[in-house]
Amino acid sequence: GSECMAILSIIKDLADLTRRVLGAGEVMGRWGGEEFLLLLPGQPLDLAMARVEALRAAALDIKLPESGVAAGLRVSLSAGMATSYEGATSLDEIIARADVALYEAKRDGRNLVRIADESLQAATTAIRRALRSRRML
Repeated sequence: GSECMAILSIIKDLADLTRRVLGAGEVMGRWGGEEFLLLLPGQPLDLAMARVEALRAAALDIKLPESGVAAGLRVSLSAGMATSYEGATSLDEIIARADVALYEAKRDGRNLVRIADESLQAATTAIRRALRSRRML
């Protein structure tokens, strides 16, 4: 229905915005539901943070229909960032740390960017248990 159309419109607008902001070799893909995974290979943390902040700020300008399910709402972007510091053993570990940072951004009020702790010690029990079950820890 109209809710599905509004979500698809937001995803399309976010994809268009991302294409304008990202550089060569940088990609973003849908990770599930309303979550996306952004890969910025070789970017130092300060430049990656600037890129994600630019996306976050630009997402606020995405226009929603003024009637129907989206009336009175606006698009915002919460992000968790993690680096592939020396010692990070897998992409799954990096994603798990970014996921923890994302939940911190949501907990702290949404429409924020948070950077992950450089260790899995900060990860939630559920994330650590899931990684252990895949024999990654």
